[in-house]
Amino acid sequence: MSAQEVNLVCENLLTFQCLDNQLESAKDYALWLASNMEISWRGGLIHGLLGFLREPSPQHTPRQCIKALRVLHEMTTHCTKVDVKRLVLTTELLSLLRQMLSMSRLRGTIRCCCLALLSNILVCGWRMRDAVVESGLLSELLRLLGHGQHEQGQVLWLLYQVLKYKVPGPSLYAIKKIAQALPALLHHSQDVELLLPALQLSRLISEYHSAMVPAMIKSRLLSRVVRFVLSPVEKVQREALFVLANVCLEYRRRESLFKFPKSILLHIHGLVLGGRHEIRILVLQLLSGVIDNRCIKLEHFVELGLLKKIVLCASKQEPSEQVRLTAGWTLVSLALHLCRCYLEYFIDCGALHAICDLLRLELPVQLLRNILVVLFLLSEKHCHSKQCLLHVMWQCNIWPKVQSLQRNSNAAVRTLSTLLTSRHSMELIFPEGLVFVRM
Repeated sequence: MSAQEVNLVCENLLTFQCLDNQLESAKDYALWLASNMEISWRGGLIHGLLGFLREPSPQHTPRQCIKALRVLHEMTTHCTKVDVKRLVLTTELLSLLRQMLSMSRLRGTIRCCCLALLSNILVCGWRMRDAVVESGLLSELLRLLGHGQHEQGQVLWLLYQVLKYKVPGPSLYAIKKIAQALPALLHHSQDVELLLPALQLSRLISEYHSAMVPAMIKSRLLSRVVRFVLSPVEKVQREALFVLANVCLEYRRRESLFKFPKSILLHIHGLVLGGRHEIRILVLQLLSGVIDNRCIKLEHFVELGLLKKIVLCASKQEPSEQVRLTAGWTLVSLALHLCRCYLEYFIDCGALHAICDLLRLELPVQLLRNILVVLFLLSEKHCHSKQCLLHVMWQCNIWPKVQSLQRNSNAAVRTLSTLLTSRHSMELIFPEGLVFVRM
């Protein structure tokens, strides 16, 4: 180092010693370090700051420790990710943070400063996340989550950052450990400011399908989350529904490893018609996932009266077109997986009328195709329902619509509408006359 650089380093060492404990002072000092990183490294300024974090400094000289932590926090806020990685991977910073957080009598201000510095490290990518987990800091964060009441919100945010980077994702060990710590926070007397981030973290865990069984089922996290479907707070309800939807998607592939809780239908039963607009849509989407992934036998939908409610949501009586379309997806999914023994009940509920009436709306192509598939299957595979289907189509006056679909831009829609038209045109036009002739 040149004499000028040596003088600059000495001057800044003296500046730090005289620095007060104000945040602005720490920020000004950190900005100088961030803009002169090479001099700071060569002159030992960074290592000097780390020296104030070693025992017994946090206990004996807490003011110096707090100053150093605040400077490091501000420096990692304003420097590049490369500099943060150098700080984390080439020094003992993570080990020092773990030692401080493990102290039984540590000042709350020092603990908050440690967590703030850790947040700057975690947002720098998956390599930093892996370094934090391997250093043992994850265990300290989970301990604070269970016992540190004042830092729980901050810790939940840090745990969310641990799980946020999915390519590559965190280790199975990290996911399981976080999942095992969450059920203790998920109770109805919990403050919403903690409950909501805890459910958001649960939602993130449920997106790691490879860890579904150990993280969501064996930890009993799923059974805790289910309860909040009935929460009066809409944001809480929404997060709980998202978690359940993610579990549905994985059930089909891991059916032999866990049982999907049938009690979920009891929880969401009243929300199909009585929930808020957005919640009703989410519930109907969840039911579509339950049906498509065969999580629950369809007989439970009949026994609980859910089928009738879905039909009502899909019918012309529903004022919201968005709810009606979502219910249409659910109803068509139900029709595609329906057992023959429930077909008569399905028709008696008015489901067929609701499906036919949906054709009058502007439908997504996939839903339109599914509706035509349902109509075709009912007429071809279930012969005893054929006449009823034709009668309903005639009643709903959707024959012109079916004919017009032969000019649709989608090939599958054109094919299905042509099949329906060519096979049943006479019966659809004169159903009463045919019945009279047969008599």
